[in-house]
Amino acid sequence: MVGNGSNRILQCTPLPSLVLSTVSIQPYSFVITTNVDLTITFVDDRADEILRDNYNSSGRGLKGMSLYSLIHVADTDIIRKMHYEVFKLGAYRTPFYRLIMQQGYHTFYVESNIFRYTLNTNKVVVDSITIVSHLV
Repeated sequence: MVGNGSNRILQCTPLPSLVLSTVSIQPYSFVITTNVDLTITFVDDRADEILRDNYNSSGRGLKGMSLYSLIHVADTDIIRKMHYEVFKLGAYRTPFYRLIMQQGYHTFYVESNIFRYTLNTNKVVVDSITIVSHLV
């Protein structure tokens, strides 16, 4: 070794992707899962309770609806950017935006952490977006 012995070797490895089962859900939070086109495929009990009065009149609830139909029109650019960034980065955190309840008469603010989950096997392809929203 030449010099005063202060040379160091550093090895860097990327952090593993976040596993959704490790995300804790706060009491004022809820989860919505969508397809990659933001069509809702799963709504947890809290989200169903918050949005039930408006969107469950058809009997099928929120499933099959577009996430955009729940967003205040002035905040659609936030969701558009989220949709783009989650494909680019795999995860994203939104600024505050408004969800609509009671058929457009009332809104409430949320902040969301979004995660994209992709699984490719020779038998099945799973590609979904999970949105963990916190009431503000």
